[in-house]
Amino acid sequence: MSVVWPEKFTPQGLGQSTKLNLPGVSTRSALQIATVAPGVTVTRSRFLEAEGRCDHIKRQSDTMLVVIGLSGVTALCCPSSGQIAEIREGACWLVHPTALGFERRIEPGVATSSLVVTLRREEASVNLQAATAEFASSGRVFAEVPIVPQGVVALDTLFRKEFSGADLLQAEARCLGVIAEVFAAYGAGDALDLKSRVLNYLEPRLAAKVALVDVARHIGMNRTELNARLRRECGATVFELLRALRLDQAKQLRAQGRSMAQIADETGFSSASHLCRALKAAQ
Repeated sequence: MSVVWPEKFTPQGLGQSTKLNLPGVSTRSALQIATVAPGVTVTRSRFLEAEGRCDHIKRQSDTMLVVIGLSGVTALCCPSSGQIAEIREGACWLVHPTALGFERRIEPGVATSSLVVTLRREEASVNLQAATAEFASSGRVFAEVPIVPQGVVALDTLFRKEFSGADLLQAEARCLGVIAEVFAAYGAGDALDLKSRVLNYLEPRLAAKVALVDVARHIGMNRTELNARLRRECGATVFELLRALRLDQAKQLRAQGRSMAQIADETGFSSASHLCRALKAAQ
Protein backbone atom coordinates (compact mmCIF):
# COMPACT_ATOMS: atom_id res chain seq x y z
CA MET A 1 0.00 0.00 0.00
CA SER A 2 1.42 3.38 -1.04
CA VAL A 3 1.32 6.31 1.38
CA VAL A 4 0.24 9.58 -0.23
CA TRP A 5 0.47 12.90 1.61
CA PRO A 6 -1.00 15.51 -0.80
CA GLU A 7 0.05 18.48 1.36
CA LYS A 8 3.70 17.67 0.60
CA PHE A 9 3.07 18.35 -3.08
CA THR A 10 0.66 21.26 -2.78
CA PRO A 11 1.94 24.39 -4.56
CA GLN A 12 2.69 27.22 -2.15
CA GLY A 13 1.96 30.06 -4.57
CA LEU A 14 -1.62 31.11 -5.24
CA GLY A 15 -2.70 30.27 -8.78
CA GLN A 16 -0.04 27.57 -9.19
CA SER A 17 -0.73 23.92 -9.99
CA THR A 18 1.34 20.76 -10.03
CA LYS A 19 1.00 17.24 -11.42
CA LEU A 20 1.87 14.20 -9.31
CA ASN A 21 2.42 10.73 -10.79
CA LEU A 22 2.00 7.95 -8.25
CA PRO A 23 4.50 5.07 -8.17
CA GLY A 24 3.60 1.98 -10.14
CA VAL A 25 0.97 3.53 -12.39
CA SER A 26 0.86 4.93 -15.92
CA THR A 27 1.83 8.56 -16.44
CA ARG A 28 -1.72 9.08 -17.71
CA SER A 29 -2.95 8.31 -14.19
CA ALA A 30 -2.16 11.31 -12.06
CA LEU A 31 -3.13 13.80 -9.38
CA GLN A 32 -3.21 17.48 -10.25
CA ILE A 33 -3.28 19.99 -7.40
CA ALA A 34 -3.99 23.73 -7.64
CA THR A 35 -3.84 26.30 -4.82
CA VAL A 36 -6.60 28.89 -5.22
CA ALA A 37 -6.79 30.66 -1.83
CA PRO A 38 -5.16 30.50 1.61
CA GLY A 39 -6.02 27.06 2.97
CA VAL A 40 -8.03 26.08 -0.15
CA THR A 41 -6.84 23.73 -2.90
CA VAL A 42 -8.46 21.71 -5.67
CA THR A 43 -7.24 18.26 -6.68
CA ARG A 44 -8.23 16.29 -9.75
CA SER A 45 -7.42 12.58 -9.73
CA ARG A 46 -7.59 10.23 -12.69
CA PHE A 47 -6.86 6.48 -12.79
CA LEU A 48 -6.96 4.21 -15.82
CA GLU A 49 -9.05 1.05 -16.12
CA ALA A 50 -6.22 -1.48 -15.89
CA GLU A 51 -4.76 -0.14 -12.66
CA GLY A 52 -6.22 -0.99 -9.28
CA ARG A 53 -5.01 1.09 -6.35
CA CYS A 54 -4.87 0.85 -2.59
CA ASP A 55 -3.37 3.99 -1.04
CA HIS A 56 -3.14 5.33 2.49
CA ILE A 57 -4.01 9.03 2.28
CA LYS A 58 -2.54 11.19 5.03
CA ARG A 59 -4.11 14.55 5.81
CA GLN A 60 -3.74 17.22 8.47
CA SER A 61 -6.32 16.79 11.25
CA ASP A 62 -7.85 20.23 10.60
CA THR A 63 -8.51 19.35 6.94
CA MET A 64 -11.95 18.96 5.39
CA LEU A 65 -12.66 17.67 1.90
CA VAL A 66 -15.51 18.05 -0.56
CA VAL A 67 -15.17 15.01 -2.85
CA ILE A 68 -17.14 14.92 -6.11
CA GLY A 69 -17.19 11.79 -8.24
CA LEU A 70 -16.71 12.42 -11.96
CA SER A 71 -16.57 8.81 -13.20
CA GLY A 72 -16.20 5.26 -11.90
CA VAL A 73 -16.20 4.25 -8.24
CA THR A 74 -13.60 5.04 -5.60
CA ALA A 75 -13.98 3.60 -2.10
CA LEU A 76 -12.72 5.55 0.92
CA CYS A 77 -12.34 3.72 4.22
CA CYS A 78 -11.54 5.03 7.69
CA PRO A 79 -9.28 2.44 9.41
CA SER A 80 -10.15 3.56 12.94
CA SER A 81 -13.95 3.49 12.62
CA GLY A 82 -14.50 1.20 9.64
CA GLN A 83 -16.72 3.81 7.97
CA ILE A 84 -16.81 3.61 4.17
CA ALA A 85 -17.72 6.11 1.47
CA GLU A 86 -18.34 5.02 -2.12
CA ILE A 87 -17.52 7.95 -4.40
CA ARG A 88 -19.60 7.26 -7.50
CA GLU A 89 -20.15 9.39 -10.57
CA GLY A 90 -22.28 12.39 -9.64
CA ALA A 91 -21.96 11.79 -5.89
CA CYS A 92 -20.79 14.45 -3.44
CA TRP A 93 -19.28 13.60 -0.05
CA LEU A 94 -17.91 15.56 2.88
CA VAL A 95 -14.81 14.01 4.44
CA HIS A 96 -13.22 14.92 7.78
CA PRO A 97 -10.11 12.71 8.06
CA THR A 98 -8.96 11.42 11.41
CA ALA A 99 -5.32 11.67 12.52
CA LEU A 100 -4.75 8.25 10.93
CA GLY A 101 -6.00 9.43 7.54
CA PHE A 102 -8.02 7.08 5.34
CA GLU A 103 -7.59 4.43 2.66
CA ARG A 104 -8.47 4.87 -1.00
CA ARG A 105 -9.35 1.69 -2.89
CA ILE A 106 -9.90 1.37 -6.62
CA GLU A 107 -10.67 -2.01 -8.16
CA PRO A 108 -8.68 -3.15 -11.22
CA GLY A 109 -10.55 -2.64 -14.48
CA VAL A 110 -12.40 0.45 -13.23
CA ALA A 111 -11.47 3.87 -14.60
CA THR A 112 -12.15 6.60 -12.05
CA SER A 113 -11.82 10.35 -11.73
CA SER A 114 -12.85 12.84 -9.07
CA LEU A 115 -12.49 16.43 -7.93
CA VAL A 116 -11.55 17.27 -4.35
CA VAL A 117 -11.82 20.72 -2.80
CA THR A 118 -9.60 20.76 0.30
CA LEU A 119 -10.04 23.23 3.14
CA ARG A 120 -7.49 23.75 5.91
CA ARG A 121 -9.69 25.23 8.64
CA GLU A 122 -6.80 26.77 10.62
CA GLU A 123 -5.76 28.79 7.56
CA ALA A 124 -9.29 29.62 6.39
CA SER A 125 -11.30 32.77 7.07
CA VAL A 126 -13.53 33.11 10.12
CA ASN A 127 -16.59 32.75 7.87
CA LEU A 128 -15.33 29.46 6.41
CA GLN A 129 -14.53 28.13 9.87
CA ALA A 130 -18.05 28.99 11.00
CA ALA A 131 -19.65 27.42 7.93
CA THR A 132 -17.84 24.12 8.50
CA ALA A 133 -18.11 24.01 12.29
CA GLU A 134 -21.18 21.75 12.46
CA PHE A 135 -19.63 18.96 10.42
CA ALA A 136 -16.27 19.41 12.17
CA SER A 137 -17.88 18.74 15.54
CA SER A 138 -20.21 15.94 14.37
CA GLY A 139 -17.68 13.13 14.87
CA ARG A 140 -18.46 11.81 11.39
CA VAL A 141 -15.69 10.99 8.94
CA PHE A 142 -17.93 10.76 5.86
CA ALA A 143 -21.27 12.35 5.00
CA GLU A 144 -22.97 12.12 1.61
CA VAL A 145 -24.74 15.25 0.42
CA PRO A 146 -27.27 14.65 -2.40
CA ILE A 147 -26.30 17.60 -4.58
CA VAL A 148 -23.81 18.26 -7.36
CA PRO A 149 -22.48 21.80 -6.83
CA GLN A 150 -23.04 24.17 -9.73
CA GLY A 151 -19.37 25.13 -10.04
CA VAL A 152 -17.93 21.64 -10.59
CA VAL A 153 -17.38 21.98 -14.35
CA ALA A 154 -15.67 25.34 -13.86
CA LEU A 155 -13.31 23.85 -11.25
CA ASP A 156 -12.13 21.25 -13.76
CA THR A 157 -10.64 24.05 -15.89
CA LEU A 158 -8.23 25.21 -13.17
CA PHE A 159 -5.51 22.78 -14.27
CA ARG A 160 -5.08 24.08 -17.80
CA LYS A 161 -2.76 26.95 -16.89
CA GLU A 162 -1.44 29.05 -14.04
CA PHE A 163 -3.67 31.99 -13.24
CA SER A 164 -3.42 35.30 -11.45
CA GLY A 165 -5.24 38.59 -11.00
CA ALA A 166 -8.89 38.45 -12.01
CA ASP A 167 -8.62 34.75 -12.99
CA LEU A 168 -7.35 33.90 -9.51
CA LEU A 169 -10.17 35.86 -7.90
CA GLN A 170 -12.69 34.03 -10.07
CA ALA A 171 -11.16 30.63 -9.19
CA GLU A 172 -11.35 31.46 -5.49
CA ALA A 173 -14.98 32.51 -5.86
CA ARG A 174 -15.82 29.23 -7.61
CA CYS A 175 -14.19 27.14 -4.88
CA LEU A 176 -15.85 29.10 -2.10
CA GLY A 177 -19.17 28.77 -3.92
CA VAL A 178 -18.83 24.96 -4.01
CA ILE A 179 -17.86 24.85 -0.33
CA ALA A 180 -20.75 27.15 0.63
CA GLU A 181 -23.30 25.15 -1.37
CA VAL A 182 -22.27 21.79 0.05
CA PHE A 183 -21.99 22.88 3.68
CA ALA A 184 -25.26 24.82 3.45
CA ALA A 185 -26.98 21.65 2.25
CA TYR A 186 -25.41 19.68 5.08
CA GLY A 187 -26.39 22.30 7.66
CA ALA A 188 -29.96 22.38 6.35
CA GLY A 189 -30.27 18.68 7.02
CA ASP A 190 -30.01 17.71 3.36
CA ALA A 191 -27.34 15.07 4.01
CA LEU A 192 -28.99 11.80 3.05
CA ASP A 193 -31.24 10.46 5.80
CA LEU A 194 -30.44 7.09 7.31
CA LYS A 195 -32.98 5.11 5.28
CA SER A 196 -31.69 6.60 2.00
CA ARG A 197 -28.10 5.78 2.93
CA VAL A 198 -29.03 2.18 3.72
CA LEU A 199 -31.05 1.81 0.50
CA ASN A 200 -28.18 3.23 -1.55
CA TYR A 201 -25.92 0.53 -0.08
CA LEU A 202 -28.43 -2.30 -0.58
CA GLU A 203 -29.73 -1.57 -4.09
CA PRO A 204 -26.58 -2.68 -6.00
CA ARG A 205 -26.32 -5.81 -3.84
CA LEU A 206 -29.72 -7.48 -4.25
CA ALA A 207 -28.21 -10.68 -5.69
CA ALA A 208 -25.41 -10.87 -3.12
CA LYS A 209 -25.26 -12.16 0.41
CA VAL A 210 -25.58 -9.10 2.64
CA ALA A 211 -24.21 -9.09 6.19
CA LEU A 212 -25.62 -6.67 8.74
CA VAL A 213 -22.14 -5.95 10.06
CA ASP A 214 -21.06 -4.74 6.58
CA VAL A 215 -24.07 -2.43 6.27
CA ALA A 216 -23.44 -1.03 9.74
CA ARG A 217 -19.75 -0.49 9.02
CA HIS A 218 -20.60 1.37 5.81
CA ILE A 219 -23.05 3.63 7.65
CA GLY A 220 -20.69 4.17 10.60
CA MET A 221 -22.77 2.61 13.39
CA ASN A 222 -22.90 -0.66 15.24
CA ARG A 223 -25.53 -3.23 14.25
CA THR A 224 -27.84 -2.68 17.22
CA GLU A 225 -27.82 1.10 16.87
CA LEU A 226 -28.45 0.92 13.13
CA ASN A 227 -31.52 -1.32 13.37
CA ALA A 228 -32.88 0.60 16.36
CA ARG A 229 -32.62 3.95 14.57
CA LEU A 230 -34.08 2.56 11.37
CA ARG A 231 -37.06 1.14 13.22
CA ARG A 232 -37.64 4.48 14.95
CA GLU A 233 -37.29 6.53 11.76
CA CYS A 234 -39.00 4.35 9.15
CA GLY A 235 -40.48 1.34 10.95
CA ALA A 236 -38.25 -1.30 9.37
CA THR A 237 -34.95 -3.08 9.97
CA VAL A 238 -32.12 -3.46 7.45
CA PHE A 239 -33.26 -6.89 6.33
CA GLU A 240 -36.89 -5.82 6.08
CA LEU A 241 -35.78 -3.04 3.71
CA LEU A 242 -33.62 -5.52 1.79
CA ARG A 243 -36.50 -7.99 1.47
CA ALA A 244 -38.81 -5.26 0.18
CA LEU A 245 -36.24 -4.20 -2.43
CA ARG A 246 -35.74 -7.79 -3.56
CA LEU A 247 -39.48 -8.42 -3.88
CA ASP A 248 -39.99 -5.21 -5.88
CA GLN A 249 -37.19 -6.20 -8.22
CA ALA A 250 -38.59 -9.75 -8.52
CA LYS A 251 -42.01 -8.38 -9.53
CA GLN A 252 -40.43 -6.21 -12.22
CA LEU A 253 -38.43 -9.13 -13.63
CA ARG A 254 -41.49 -11.38 -13.50
CA ALA A 255 -43.42 -8.83 -15.60
CA GLN A 256 -40.62 -9.09 -18.17
CA GLY A 257 -41.26 -12.82 -18.54
CA ARG A 258 -38.14 -14.05 -16.77
CA SER A 259 -38.18 -17.54 -15.24
CA MET A 260 -38.59 -17.87 -11.49
CA ALA A 261 -35.18 -19.57 -11.24
CA GLN A 262 -33.50 -16.65 -13.01
CA ILE A 263 -35.33 -14.11 -10.87
CA ALA A 264 -34.42 -15.92 -7.66
CA ASP A 265 -30.76 -15.94 -8.68
CA GLU A 266 -30.77 -12.21 -9.47
CA THR A 267 -32.63 -11.10 -6.35
CA GLY A 268 -30.89 -13.08 -3.63
CA PHE A 269 -33.48 -15.80 -2.97
CA SER A 270 -32.11 -19.28 -2.37
CA SER A 271 -34.45 -20.99 -4.85
CA ALA A 272 -37.47 -20.50 -7.08
CA SER A 273 -39.72 -22.07 -4.44
CA HIS A 274 -38.34 -19.68 -1.79
CA LEU A 275 -39.13 -16.76 -4.08
CA CYS A 276 -42.65 -18.05 -4.79
CA ARG A 277 -43.40 -18.34 -1.06
CA ALA A 278 -42.07 -14.81 -0.46
CA LEU A 279 -44.18 -13.34 -3.27
CA LYS A 280 -47.29 -15.13 -2.03
CA ALA A 281 -46.70 -13.95 1.54
CA ALA A 282 -46.33 -10.36 0.34
CA GLN A 283 -49.72 -10.32 -1.41
